[in-house]
Amino acid sequence: WDVTITAQGSVLCTAPAVFSREGNVIADACSGSQLGAGYGAWVRTGNREFAGTFMGNIYNGSTGQIIGRYKVRSRGILQSDDDTFTGVFKTESFDLAGNLLNTVTGSLLGRRIQVEVLQ
Repeated sequence: WDVTITAQGSVLCTAPAVFSREGNVIADACSGSQLGAGYGAWVRTGNREFAGTFMGNIYNGSTGQIIGRYKVRSRGILQSDDDTFTGVFKTESFDLAGNLLNTVTGSLLGRRIQVEVLQ
């Protein structure tokens, strides 16, 4: 999936994500952010409805050291074309002691990546 992430009315980025049949999630971070890739799980919550949670590390942009963790919770709806989903998310960032640093909420628009056959 190619997922466009919007917060506070602005597109933050479009980043790839994998949602496996077994319920695993691997999500790339926005380019230029201090967030590492996210790893987690998703479940079906209703007809074409799902929820997911993934987490990852926050890095110091200068030293590369881990300075915290983030957690993303989301819920979405798979559209009838089976190639698009829409949803909402909440990201919480924590320092290494587990103290909440900030929260970001927004919307998601996912488009299934299609195979482009090389000629």
